[in-house]
Amino acid sequence: VKYYFVDFGISAHFPLVNTQIKAMEVLERDREVPELSHKARNDPFKVDVFMIGNVLLHDFHDVPHYHCYDSWRTFSNVDFLQPLIKQMMQPSPEERPSAEGALTARQETRRNLRFTQRQWGLRRRWDVWFEKLAIDYACSFSFDDILCWPCRSCHG
Repeated sequence: VKYYFVDFGISAHFPLVNTQIKAMEVLERDREVPELSHKARNDPFKVDVFMIGNVLLHDFHDVPHYHCYDSWRTFSNVDFLQPLIKQMMQPSPEERPSAEGALTARQETRRNLRFTQRQWGLRRRWDVWFEKLAIDYACSFSFDDILCWPCRSCHG
């Protein structure tokens, strides 16, 4: 299973020739990217890294704002993603990893998980134990890759 993040028409194409691109206007749908709050040239790739980190934070941790890392989370077994999310959402773009660096960190994080952790599906905090057991059982046989995403992705 492959996952794609779609931009719905706000993307821009940058040739691979120049890796030091700075864009004056970055069209975005994420209002939490720190560097977009002032008019300056920004690295659009670092903006993308922040935005993907923010998607992971909101969709898996259910945190209302990126400064609230320790708030109540939607899923109970995705804490291993927290260091990566923090790296991706550093307020300073220079401190964030590149997209390739974030992917490498994600792959390394997955490799460091125990075998059983890699087999677990997403566990909602409000699931009862037999629902968690059923999800884990399904994920161990790859019945539902969407439910098992953070532990079983095409990148790991």
